Amino acid sequence: SSPPDPDTYDKITCSYSYYTCKVDWDLVGMATAYYAGMLWTARELYLVPETLAIGNVRVRTDQPWEKLRSEFRRIVYHLTSLPMDIVTYRKIVRAGRFPFTYKGPGTTYEIEEKYSTKKTKKVNNENV
Repeated sequence: SSPPDPDTYDKITCSYSYYTCKVDWDLVGMATAYYAGMLWTARELYLVPETLAIGNVRVRTDQPWEKLRSEFRRIVYHLTSLPMDIVTYRKIVRAGRFPFTYKGPGTTYEIEEKYSTKKTKKVNNENV
């Protein structure tokens, strides 16, 4: 058969990525439960002001949904963090503490210790 007429369809180009590890659905269920609990608790406690004054007595409510939110975020972090190979990168600092600076947009390479056996790269005739 012949290809369709180019006027009858739109060409769409997309890029994608995929998660290479198996998804732990038990953790997804637990994260969903924590998030639902956080929303329910916040909804119930937002009915009462955060600080309530009755005469000279002031009542301040804490925010218990924050505990649920932090637990939810911890679980989501474990779900979405990708396992990486251990790689040693050269540390880049913002403020210069050494006379050797990389001529980039405000970055400075931290100089390795003198006893290091690693090779250094020359930038503008300076060992960095």
